[in-house]
Amino acid sequence: MEKSLRTFLEGQKVLTLATTDENNDPWVANVYYSLTKTNQLFFASSPDTNHSKHVFAKGTVAFSVSWFNPDNIGDRVAVQGKGICEKLTDPITAIKFLKTHYSFFPTWGEVLTNKQIREQILNARFYVITPTYIKFWNDTLFTGEKPPVREFFFGEV
Repeated sequence: MEKSLRTFLEGQKVLTLATTDENNDPWVANVYYSLTKTNQLFFASSPDTNHSKHVFAKGTVAFSVSWFNPDNIGDRVAVQGKGICEKLTDPITAIKFLKTHYSFFPTWGEVLTNKQIREQILNARFYVITPTYIKFWNDTLFTGEKPPVREFFFGEV
């Protein structure tokens, strides 16, 4: 994964997740995410949410992460992508990803008690998105000759 893309994804916290149900009706949700060492996007969610049900039924998702400078609308960075989303069923892998996830959110340790964290672990389901396509827009990469857009396909990401 290109360093500037990875740096951007590591610096953000919220991913907009797009799914569809069995009738192909769209749904969108915002989830807290972290980027794994293997360039996958990890998140936890209740199994009762629409997006969790859709992931279980279909397994494909689209996603977006964006940032912009409110003082300069020409200063923006965004990712749009799609991929395969899977529920993690191996507890050892889930705990490994969850530890990384909590390192992305150190302030959660100040807000959530150990009991609340344990309850969330018991009640949540863990998911990992393996990107198959990413479009990366970064205005800081614009040189006047090259557009500030990079595309990555499965195998490059």
